[in-house]
Amino acid sequence: MEFGDERAIRWLRRTCGDDAIRQVVCQSRRISKRTANFWCLLLNIPKEKVACLSKRSLNPLKDFWSN
Repeated sequence: MEFGDERAIRWLRRTCGDDAIRQVVCQSRRISKRTANFWCLLLNIPKEKVACLSKRSLNPLKDFWSN
């Protein structure tokens, strides 16, 4: 999903299907924001449903661990 050309995109869509790709895009926090935005545009996914595009926690990790 991160790398490839138009041919790779066609293969992925044909092999996995758009529903499976939507599920990965929405749930994965391991894809880049650029990749997530691309798939959102291609598959009409609302950005607010994409985990890696959501706002981070209001309490950063360093504050959580500090005394």
